[in-house]
Amino acid sequence: MKHCIRFFILFLASSYVYASHMCVGKVNAIDVAFNGAVNANIGTIGDGNTICYLNKAHGEYTAEACKAVFSLLLSAKMSSKDVRLWFRNDANTSCTKGAWVDLATHSVYHVRLEN
Repeated sequence: MKHCIRFFILFLASSYVYASHMCVGKVNAIDVAFNGAVNANIGTIGDGNTICYLNKAHGEYTAEACKAVFSLLLSAKMSSKDVRLWFRNDANTSCTKGAWVDLATHSVYHVRLEN
């Protein structure tokens, strides 16, 4: 029985190496590139990072979902509110992702407008 419990604990601990996490920041700028990429400067997360594409599925977002994310980012910018981004299976659990990074490589899957 002890071996089963130890195995289970080790299994759970190893699954958190690529854990889900979230980051919060102010939207400082939003860009739409010629190819439909929605890029944003969000707090310390980074500058010019691609979140999704308005014209095609990319990462976890469809084009339709990207339009909603774009609208949400615009609302956050205009109201000076924070956004919260959730990342799935991201080896880099730091909230500083760098500049001009495709956040799909960090498995961004959820964006929320904060109060």
